[in-house]
Amino acid sequence: MTREPAKGMAEPGDTLFARRTWQDFLTAWSHASDGNPFTDRMNAATKYVVSRSLEHADARQNSILRRGDAVDTVAELKATPGNDLSINGSVSLVRSLHAAGLIDHYTLLIHPLTWATARDGSRALPC
Repeated sequence: MTREPAKGMAEPGDTLFARRTWQDFLTAWSHASDGNPFTDRMNAATKYVVSRSLEHADARQNSILRRGDAVDTVAELKATPGNDLSINGSVSLVRSLHAAGLIDHYTLLIHPLTWATARDGSRALPC
């Protein structure tokens, strides 16, 4: 389970979040200092937050709020020089970027003890 995240941490990169996932990660990672290299990487990475409703992203270090349409935002980020972008979670964001042809590579990790609840209230696959 740790091999794929470790490969991803070997190269510099930035992270792309939708509002809700960024807020969830804010709670889980922003104050962690447990010596775990993943924690250090998450806290040090630039975090782009795409949202139409978030007022600011000042609550977490290295977070940059990108207002407006996610597809336009990511197309603009990809067109400029910089680090690769990764997405953790943010299923709606992934769906819209996939539909627009903006995702270059997928790495799917399944954590069997965590269950997601779909928007309609049904249980989704473990994620």
